Parts: sequence; structure tokens; C-alpha cells
Amino acid sequence: MRLSKFLTLSVAMSRNQAKYCIRKGRVFVAGQLVTDPDCEISETSDATFDGNPISIVSYQYFMLNKPVSFVCTTTESESNSVLNLIRNQSKEKKYYLANILRTELSGLVLISDNARWVNRTKLKILEKKSVYQLESKRHVSDEEVLEIKKAWLTTEKKQSGSTIDIQKKDAQTLILSIKQLRVTDLLEICSSLNIPIEKIHLKQVGRLDLGDLETGGYLELTEKDIRL
Repeated sequence: MRLSKFLTLSVAMSRNQAKYCIRKGRVFVAGQLVTDPDCEISETSDATFDGNPISIVSYQYFMLNKPVSFVCTTTESESNSVLNLIRNQSKEKKYYLANILRTELSGLVLISDNARWVNRTKLKILEKKSVYQLESKRHVSDEEVLEIKKAWLTTEKKQSGSTIDIQKKDAQTLILSIKQLRVTDLLEICSSLNIPIEKIHLKQVGRLDLGDLETGGYLELTEKDIRL
């Protein structure tokens, strides 16, 4: 591993900041001054920054299947915060949400104490297709599916370049694949077509899929495994 990367994983700074600090002689490895940011070291190397021992921070990454009524907030004082579903969290860490679902929605939520990863992931999510499962209170015809798609593509509120794919799972369940879903717009469209939507569930974001993860359950993954 390059020393510059080691430093960014150990101290809160960007890669460019790490390179600057290394070149300024602020980093020692095994007691020796190292000024080359590209110097290869192991993840367990003894290193100091400004005279203080440093080591790679162990971050946590969670994929949660949020139940309906739980709130996407990291304020644990709220009894229905999604963070209260994570049993093996550290009380000494601060956690962040990479995506937010409305209270009445259920499904995939990404949580981590790695603020930098969360910020990057928020941007990536905007570019990835998400898969939602919609359940109607009544049967939805094939013609109505086409009407939903047509209305979405023609609404003035849609994002530029937005595309949508809708498949019927059964008579009352639709599988919707889309980027940057505006739930309010979708509900307005369904309401205008007299299609009462009872449930909206986020199943997948990019290549991350809840699979058969139980409601309220979560997986703790590595940064490599939780890539979109």
C-alpha cells in the first residue's frame, strides 16, 4: 500500500493533503523519515504523523432492510431511528446515511461511520439505477402500466435523461427500475390514474441487492463488498 493511501486511511485528510504532509517530512515509518508519498508499506507498519502513532482506522459498513415507520436519522434518541436496528454498532463512533428513505417506505439503506465513503456513495447513487417494488391495493392492468410509464416520461418534473422500466410481478405488484426516483411524483401519477399504492420497497441500488434479508435485518460488509 502506498504511504499516501495509508495516511488517508489513518488520519482524516484527502489524498492530496496526505502527499503534501509526507513531502513536508511529517511522517515516519519504522522510525525512519519517509518523504515519498508513493513509498510502499504494509497495512500493519509502525508509523507516526507529527510524532503521534497512527494506524488504519477500521470502518464499519452496513446494508439494512429498513422497516416501514422507521426514520432515516442517526439520532438514537428517537426510538424508531434506523440506527437503533444496528446491534453491533460502536457507541464511540458517529454514523452517517448514504441514502434516505421516507418513513412510509421500506428497503435498502446504507450506513457507515466512514464519512468520506458516505459522501462518495451519495453521488454514485444518483448515477445508479434503483429497483423498487410497488404494491397496489387493486389489480393493475397492462394498459395502466403503460400509462404510468408514459406519464413519468412526459412529466415536466422528471430529471433530464431519466428513464424508467416497469414490469408486472403479479396483478397487484410492479417492479420499477429507475434513477433518482421522486416518490411524490410517482404517487401523484398513480393517484391521477386511480391506482392506490399501498407499499413502496427499495430492493436494489446498483449491484447491491437485499436478496432475502429479513425486514429489520442488516449485513455488516467490507468496503469492497458494499460497492455499488
